[in-house]
Formats: sequence, structure tokens, C-alpha cells
Amino acid sequence: MVEILEKVAKYKYNYGIIYIGLSVIQEEFKLTYPTVKGYLKALKLKQEGFKDLIDLLLYTTSLMHNLLFVTRDNALVDFLESLGENLENILYEEEFLEKYSK
Repeated sequence: MVEILEKVAKYKYNYGIIYIGLSVIQEEFKLTYPTVKGYLKALKLKQEGFKDLIDLLLYTTSLMHNLLFVTRDNALVDFLESLGENLENILYEEEFLEKYSK
């Protein structure tokens, strides 16, 4: 949620839409936490050159828990791909919206 709020705060937004979106996330998604292996993998990936530790933690948490990771961050996906990382759990935001918003 903090990651979402951080990104939304950078733009002009509609309070009602944000309220609905956050409510759906809270109701429909399960809270999960990084594992020790996930923290260590995120640190390793950061040392490999990606600057955003939060994005790396989100990715490694999804990977460790076998969860879908929805992102719009092309740089993150390109970085992970360049290292030969597993991308099977990654779904771009546009694809997610097309698949699940109907």
C-alpha cells in the first residue's frame, strides 16, 4: 500500500477512485511478507545495479511465495531479464487490467 501511495502522491488524482482502488486491494488481496531468502535475494539484486530496493522486495516476495507480481516498471523487468531471473510470475499492469477488469 505504501508503494502505491508513494506513486499516486506524485500525480493529480481523484480521491474517489483511489478510495475504491485501495478498498478493493484491502478486501481482495492477502497480506504477505518477505522471507529471509527474499530479503537476501533483493539485496543481491540491488548490488547487481538496480536502485529501487522496494521494487526488488516486491518482486522477490512474489517469487518466494509463488504470487503474481503486477508491475508497470519496464526498467525492473528489463534488469531482471538481463540477469536471467525468473519472469514467469510477472504480469504487466496493462495485461492485468485487460485480463481482470472485465
